[in-house]
Amino acid sequence: MVAGGLERSGARVRYAGVSRLQASAYLTRTGPFVAGVMISASHNPYRDNGIKVFTHSGFKLPDAEEHAIEQEIFRLREQGVAPAPATIAVDEGLDRQYLEYLVSTGVGALRGVTLAMDCGNGAASLLGPCLFRRLGADVKELSSAPTAATST
Repeated sequence: MVAGGLERSGARVRYAGVSRLQASAYLTRTGPFVAGVMISASHNPYRDNGIKVFTHSGFKLPDAEEHAIEQEIFRLREQGVAPAPATIAVDEGLDRQYLEYLVSTGVGALRGVTLAMDCGNGAASLLGPCLFRRLGADVKELSSAPTAATST
């Protein structure tokens, strides 16, 4: 619904799919984006999760600006403005761009190393095994199938 609302307001939206918070910050900072938005859900208390907005610098908005956006969302809901869902495809080029960045920061080759990775079906479930394979490791992966929403 976030993407739908942004599109309805005239923004062009690209969807990275299930990803890590750090990927959103990196892609927003290095890509042609004015801002980045991530819907977080993690092991943190529920009140620490929600919509995270990044400026083009790759840093989160100041708390006061996040609060102002939150208040506007509540105001629109009170006025009965209906959410605007959008079904958009994952732009796999965004994951590839972040993966290339991670590979470039690798500490060295992992040839001959076998890694057992329990990804917990989390946000790094797709990129984690790919990253370590690219670095040369033999990866045995478990729980690496996150469930992604199709409407954002």
